[in-house]
Parts: sequence; C-alpha cells; structure tokens
Amino acid sequence: MTLEENELEEVRLEVGQGTIGQLPPGGSQERFRVLGPPGPIVAELGEDATLPCSLYPVMSAENMELRWFRSNTLESVFTYQDGQERHEELMAQYAGRTSLVGEFLSNGEAAVLIHRVQATDNGLYTCFFSNGVFREQASLELQVAGWCGLCPQVHIMGPEEDGVRVVCTASDWFPEPQVQWRDPQAEQFLEFSKVQAQDTEGLFSVEAALVVRDSSAGSVTCSIYNPVLRQEKAMAIVIPEPFFPRSSPWKPVFLVSLPLTLLLLLGAACYTRREHSTLMRELKEQGNLHQAKEKDRQTKEEALKDTDELQAILDQRKAAYLAAWRKAQMYAESFFPWASPWKPAFLVSLPLLLQLLLGAACYTQREHSTWMRELQEQRNLHQAKEEDRQNKEETLRTQSIDTSGSSSVHALHGVLVLPPDPSLPQPCSGCPGPHMGHQSSSCC
Repeated sequence: MTLEENELEEVRLEVGQGTIGQLPPGGSQERFRVLGPPGPIVAELGEDATLPCSLYPVMSAENMELRWFRSNTLESVFTYQDGQERHEELMAQYAGRTSLVGEFLSNGEAAVLIHRVQATDNGLYTCFFSNGVFREQASLELQVAGWCGLCPQVHIMGPEEDGVRVVCTASDWFPEPQVQWRDPQAEQFLEFSKVQAQDTEGLFSVEAALVVRDSSAGSVTCSIYNPVLRQEKAMAIVIPEPFFPRSSPWKPVFLVSLPLTLLLLLGAACYTRREHSTLMRELKEQGNLHQAKEKDRQTKEEALKDTDELQAILDQRKAAYLAAWRKAQMYAESFFPWASPWKPAFLVSLPLLLQLLLGAACYTQREHSTWMRELQEQRNLHQAKEEDRQNKEETLRTQSIDTSGSSSVHALHGVLVLPPDPSLPQPCSGCPGPHMGHQSSSCC
C-alpha cells in the first residue's frame, strides 16, 4: 500500500473506532457492505449534484454515522451523526452547499446533495458508514462540466502571411475544451495556434488563431467541444475576398532582381576593395621611392662636401709646398755668387733638405691617391644607386594605371682634376711622387 492509502486507512480506522464520534447503542450488529454508483456522476456547472451510497444487505442506517469526504485531502464534505447533521468539520467551500437526502435511510440508502456545483467540486469522493462495530466505505467520482460564458466569439484580425488572421475566443469552460477549425466542407485545419488560461475558480479560457490563405474558402467555423458533456458549440464567420492580400505583379520581378542587385553590389565591393589595395600598394612604393631619393640626395651632398674639403686641403698643401720651394730657390741663389765658408755646409744640408721635401711630397701624393680612390668608389656607389633608382622608376611607370609617368631625374657629377703645375718638377721614373731637385737628384 502507498503512503496516501495508509493515511486514508488510519483515518477510516479512527472514524470506525469512534475517535471522530461514538455511535449510540442499539445499532445493528450485522455485517454489511457500502455500495457506490457504478460510474462517474456528471454534473453541470451551477446545477445540483447528488452523491448516493447504499448498504448491502438492506438495513436501516438511521442510527449509523455517515460521512462524505474528499478522497485526496480527507477533508469532510458532510457528516451525519447521532441522528442529525454536523457542520463543525466541513470544508469552507462546502459550507451551506451540502445537505442529506434521508428519505430512504430506513432502507439503507443515503445521498449527499451538493448545491450550485463549482469547477473545484470535480474529483473523487468517499462515503463512510459505521454502526459502532463494523465500518465500510465506497468511492465515487463527480465529473463537473459546462460553461458559464457565451458561445465562441470569432472575429477577423487582418491580413497576415499572405492570408487573413481569424481569432476564436471562448471563456468560462470546464474541463479544458477542445478547439477545432473547419472549412465549409467540414475539413479540419490542422495548423493553428492556441493559448489557454485557468482562473481562480478553475474555469478555462481559450483563444485559437488561424491564418486562412485560400481566398476561395469563403468561410470558416470555430468549434468548442466539451469532452465530458460531449457537447459542441460552434460559430462560423464569412471572410470576404477583399480581405485577402492581393499578389503584386511586381513581386516575381522583385524576387529576381533582388539577388542580381545583391550580386552587383558584392562585385562592386570586391572591385573597390581590389582597387583600393592596388592604390595603397602604389602609394607605399612611391613613398619608399621618395625615401630612397632623399637618401641618395643626402649621400650625394655628403660626397660633394667631402670632395670640397679634400680639394681645399690639397690646395693648402700645394700652396705651402710652392712657397717652400720658392723660398729654397731664393735662399740658394743669394748664397751661391759669393764664396763663403758656409758653402760646404749648405751643399751638404741642401740635399738633405731636398730629400725631406721630396719625402713630404711623396707622402702627400700617396695620401692624395688614397683620397681620390675613395672618392672614385663613392662615385661608383652613387652611380649604382642612381641606376637602381632609374630601374625602379621605369618599373613603376610600367605598372602604374592612373599616372602616366614620372619625370626622370638626372644627376650631374663633376670630377675635380688638378691641372699639372709647370713650376713643379716632374716625377722620376719609378717614383710615385714628384721630386724637387736637379737631374742628378735621386728619387725616394
């Protein structure tokens, strides 16, 4: 047995043992059974319902304790004890609504009458009989059904989804009603939406919406069916053809042109993106070319500056050597015409002085050669960069779409060559630099 059945059995034992109330003496000591109706009792909302029970074998129930209570909550619906009705333990919802039909108590038949049946009265009941010695009970079911409102209301909401939206509403029904939509040929519409709600009194309200897409249907019928009473309430509505949205002749054209327009927009977006990428790449290459030109210009300016500095140093040293050479000639001519005791010393020191001057000239010539070689390497490097720049410009001119070309940049390079000075002695055979002396002077 389940827990609920055990609790119900304990309550029933308490009732039979006189815990709820003692039966008066003198009751029948014969064993009996309690019989209920063979099927459920159907009652409509607002009407009266009778819950009958009887004893077998037939015997008087006038001196017995009789109780009717809800099977699920064990709360009292009606109590008959000591030959009179007891109202102390009744449920609040049954106060003033129950009474005993006792005309046939002497024949073992008793019934409770529930007045003004409500939706909350629906459910299982138990009738309990006890004579102080024996106690028996029987179960019975009360099915409440009906409606308190009007017939279903049907109205047109308007066009929706290439059709007309029709709504059917019904309120205050019990139990939950079944909704059907039918066309004039009694064919059911299977696709429709339904929303239902239950109020505090247990009554149901339902709203069903149908979208009619066939303009030739003419009318539709909403049917509300009560499964307990097996009764149906229906309401039909005529849908005029002007209510249906008309199909536009431009709709197929729009459905065809829309994908084409989207494809054109997508192609234009791809082309614009590609052109933008190409333009940005060309701008970047032009920026890199401009930076390369700026670096070449700076390198050229630095090379010219170094050349000017070297030329200035060479001019200064050349002037110093020429001045020293003239001074040595003048000094020798002033001493040679006269005989002097310093002549031997001069003749000895003069070759030494000439050798010193010749060594200085050789060193200067070697330095000048080194500088000129470095200058020549810088010029070659600059010329290679200039050729590379011209090749890049030619490549960009070929690849460019919007620009017709760019002007060529020509660089002019000057070569600074020192003219030979006739006043300086020519270098000896096999000597890297000039010598300052007579034909008999030796090279470095």
